[in-house]
Amino acid sequence: MEYRLDELATRLRESGYRLTPQRLGVVRALVENDEHPSAEHVHQRISARLPTTSLATVYNTIEALKEIGEVLEVRPAQGPIRFDVRRPNRHTHLICTECARVEDAHLAPEPEIEVGKFHVVGWQDLVVRLDLHGVCPGCQAAGR
Repeated sequence: MEYRLDELATRLRESGYRLTPQRLGVVRALVENDEHPSAEHVHQRISARLPTTSLATVYNTIEALKEIGEVLEVRPAQGPIRFDVRRPNRHTHLICTECARVEDAHLAPEPEIEVGKFHVVGWQDLVVRLDLHGVCPGCQAAGR
């Protein structure tokens, strides 16, 4: 985790972003959380340590990470957008349709879909990402 934190700090600095304690706190909270946190969850997590960190700072930091290609958005059917900085490359996620839990799907090998096989008139630079939606083991055990 420390390696990824250092890597992101370096990438932000090299891209011209100031590394304030608040920005580093946001990055740390994203890296340390393997549950693909929402911006609101990150804000709650760091507010105790860095009470001057606003929700706007969290969103601005995530936007900066998006601009340098270091965060992947995950969009459950319900609830807020979630973020993955641990593996910002395209990969498959498991998303619970009941509680909106998000986790990486460890598929071997990761399925590949060839965009070239789709013919979509007027579109270019298409990106295909496969996310699997279903009911997680916790919700199943709870009878949902």
